[in-house]
Amino acid sequence: MPARIPFLDLHAHFPMHTPFPPMPFQDPLDEWKIAAFHTLNGLANYEHGNPRVSLEHWFADQGNRVSGFGSVLYDPEDELFVDTGDKPRPDAIKHIEAQRNNVEKEIAGDGRVQIAYSPAQVEDYLKRDVPFIFHTLEGGFSIGGDAAKVAELAGLGIASIIPAHLLYRGVATCENAFPPLVEAAFEAELKDQPDFGLSKIGCQIVEACFQNKVLVDITHARGDAQSDIFKIADGYPGLPLISSHNSVRGIMPAGLNLSDDAIRRIQKSNGVIGVIFYKHWLQKDVFDTRSDVRLITDVIDYIHGVTNSFDHIAIGSDLDGFIDPIGICSNYSKMSAIVDPITQRYGQTAGEKILYRNALRVLYSGWGGIQAKG
Repeated sequence: MPARIPFLDLHAHFPMHTPFPPMPFQDPLDEWKIAAFHTLNGLANYEHGNPRVSLEHWFADQGNRVSGFGSVLYDPEDELFVDTGDKPRPDAIKHIEAQRNNVEKEIAGDGRVQIAYSPAQVEDYLKRDVPFIFHTLEGGFSIGGDAAKVAELAGLGIASIIPAHLLYRGVATCENAFPPLVEAAFEAELKDQPDFGLSKIGCQIVEACFQNKVLVDITHARGDAQSDIFKIADGYPGLPLISSHNSVRGIMPAGLNLSDDAIRRIQKSNGVIGVIFYKHWLQKDVFDTRSDVRLITDVIDYIHGVTNSFDHIAIGSDLDGFIDPIGICSNYSKMSAIVDPITQRYGQTAGEKILYRNALRVLYSGWGGIQAKG
């Protein structure tokens, strides 16, 4: 029987099915948010009433199975259910830490999965075929407006931070990431964003990430925010940039998708782009009804055409991240469906780079990690 090919997913929203709120509300008037969250989660994420990213789905995959994934910490309350304008909520960092604890409690209670707190642990688990997760953070607003908290998150083993996200919350301007049926409803708010990219705290957060060896993820950032990140990154040669879950404008010209210049800037930093499984960002236009692995390989081919290399391509599914995923990988029991097509199309060496080696290289070069659980 051939050896299992390791497979890393840089971006999967495992925590979205863990307890909400991550810690109890202090104000009883906030209780309405519980129903709002479960309604949103059920409509936008769940498949047939169940989370797409779950331990049950993960271990139901009898094929190659995802070896490990970046488990995305994100509390929607601090972005969607409040109107903070340009001021992140100071308590947001507490919600993220509570969510992390809830994830770790579930993982520990299951017993089949480990948590990686360093690149060396990731590599060890890959070699021993031990399933694992590692923590990432989406949305700089979650840091609560205090860049000093980045060091605290680094001490908890957080591997990467995305400064921007769905709405401007005082850190980084963002592109419209909402699906077609609802994106117009958010267009007005997004148009009212500031005429700069990173705010003062946004710049401080990005600087702190580089200083504490936490990977900086440019996904969701508007062009001016990307430019600000690139300028800061110039002061930290040798540290890579990533876009953990994205597609390309050369196929689907959405503002959020990566431009050729952004692709080359990630290449220059020796970073990676995790190809997303979101049909809306992958399909060429509204007439493109494909929902199979060709949507993924089209993006891989495009990035290869821009970079003349397979060294900057990875996988970042974004399952349970408010997306409508490609049909062949609609939940974590089906993820292995892309393994054989990728290795057959690009060969074993390039296929392994795309599936795990590039991601592992970037984790080693950009993530300091910690030696033991924080």
